[in-house]
Amino acid sequence: MILCRGGLPWGNVRFMRDSADSIASGISILEHLDIEHCGYRSGQHAPAVQAIHYVPKINHLRVVNCSSGGLKVLYPEKEFKVAKSSFINTGGNGTEIVGAKSSVTFENIISVNNENGVTFTDTDAKNLEGLFDGQICLCAKTAVVNLTRDEVFFFFKVRNIDAANPTINCKKVILTDPGYTLSFKLLVQQRNQYLRVIDPAGRASIQTNYREERQRLEDQLILPWNRATIILSGYYDGEVLLHVRRVRADGRYMLHGGRYYNRRAYAAFMSPPVTKENNTCFFVFYYKTGRSGHAELSVLLEEIHKNTTTNGTYSTLLWTTNRTVTNWKRQIISLPPMSQKYTIVFLGYYKSFSYWQHSYVAVDDVQKRCSFFTARRFVRYRVTDSTVSGNRGHGISFKSTETKSSVFQIERSKITKNGLWATAGKTSLEGIHLNATNQVFTTTNSYIAENKNGGIYAELQKQDIPIALSHTNHIHGNTIEHNRGKALFLQGKSGQPSNVKLTNNYVSFNLGKSLQAKATTQTVCKLSNLFVLLQANFFYNNSGQYIVEFDGSQSSLRFINNTLLRNRGLGDNYGVTFLCNGAAEMHGNVLQNPNNRNQISTTLQRIPLTVNATLNW
Repeated sequence: MILCRGGLPWGNVRFMRDSADSIASGISILEHLDIEHCGYRSGQHAPAVQAIHYVPKINHLRVVNCSSGGLKVLYPEKEFKVAKSSFINTGGNGTEIVGAKSSVTFENIISVNNENGVTFTDTDAKNLEGLFDGQICLCAKTAVVNLTRDEVFFFFKVRNIDAANPTINCKKVILTDPGYTLSFKLLVQQRNQYLRVIDPAGRASIQTNYREERQRLEDQLILPWNRATIILSGYYDGEVLLHVRRVRADGRYMLHGGRYYNRRAYAAFMSPPVTKENNTCFFVFYYKTGRSGHAELSVLLEEIHKNTTTNGTYSTLLWTTNRTVTNWKRQIISLPPMSQKYTIVFLGYYKSFSYWQHSYVAVDDVQKRCSFFTARRFVRYRVTDSTVSGNRGHGISFKSTETKSSVFQIERSKITKNGLWATAGKTSLEGIHLNATNQVFTTTNSYIAENKNGGIYAELQKQDIPIALSHTNHIHGNTIEHNRGKALFLQGKSGQPSNVKLTNNYVSFNLGKSLQAKATTQTVCKLSNLFVLLQANFFYNNSGQYIVEFDGSQSSLRFINNTLLRNRGLGDNYGVTFLCNGAAEMHGNVLQNPNNRNQISTTLQRIPLTVNATLNW
């Protein structure tokens, strides 16, 4: 047991791999440990247990009465599991996972009386505080960094700057092995500082004092070299964090022309062979084109036949464009089923009309991705058999802009009495909060009750990436009761609508009246811009202007075999049991809500819509 009483909070327990090691050696175990009254290290707040890249096996860990959070994991290299542990009154987030690309499991944990209970999130300046120790300072004496590990963080941060605030000009040369390229992602850049990325020929490829180039570096930039120079300029009072990875350079490329005075040139590169086992894969890439004359980018499938009857190469055009695109644009191309191996060829061409005005074609961040139809092992984030209660913010929060598909699962858990900070005019703080792109989420057999400003909130965005029907978003077999605000709020964002199933849930005694001052409607269950199956659910004694509200001009609802009994409006508003503003099928439902003015209504929009409602009672 680690316990300090009185005085200032002490530091923390930290796990990290030596920066000189390319892989973690050995296995660490953290179990049967109580930690109290910690949370301050090296002049800044720090969680009780912190793991950077390398995460130990964690069992029977108890963190209580600390000042800066319980468990925080940053960029775990491998999948990990936390079991039979509790995080109570930690002074920050109970558990916080930042930048996970591998599976994470929380099993039989308790997270009570924290800021947020369980949090999965992307990188931002706030959650990177405390990461700097043990990484590489951009202004350190070492001039050359040999990158033998998969990734490293370069930082600059100086505390307690006086009024003089001198200027800085620091340089680092980064090397890695042949056969690899370098990937850069700018995580933090504050105040009067900027970075330059210099290629092996001494040319500045990226300068973050230009807004467009900084945004590109913030998204992630893969450059085709195994050597680069980073130059940091500015003043001492700023803060910079740069994530550098080495990426295996598969495939090959050819370059024709390429000098600034060329007025006409071709360039091409091709992928490694694509086999018939990857027929459900697709290519994702970014491109932009500019032209004073002509610029064109084409993607071709090149099939190679090697037998006695047919020898040769056959090309099929998959996609082409000759439009001017001045900002980076994302493009997805599905790969067709083929019996032979083939490669994908990117072919660029430009022709300028003037020596002084140039055309160009640029391609970046080309990736081959596969859908769930393939037999690959995909990433899962799981919270199972756990209790998340009494937290001031969200109970469980999952926020991600990562476009690679993964599955977020909540199973057999209690999510109760969260959102204690929720007050009029503030951001809603639900029991479960999800805001993600191309992620699949499931919530099954859980108890979601007495949350102060909503039960389940999910904003979903789908970007043209195929996801198998067996991995549709699913809310099943839950008890959702005594929540204030929207018990269920599911919304599709821009792009292709996602598929959601809500089945066999018991929804009762929820009050649709939100604490937010800007809330104009009082709805218990709101669904919008999604393809929804709502089947075999029981809505009992809920109060709200609308019990179920569906809105979606480009989506649809199937409302099958549900029971809505003794639900009612609020005050003088007599309420509507089911408000439909989109195409819907309603069959086999029981709607017995005598206190409501209407059982079914479609009155909010003045556009034609079809609602097929038969065999309802």
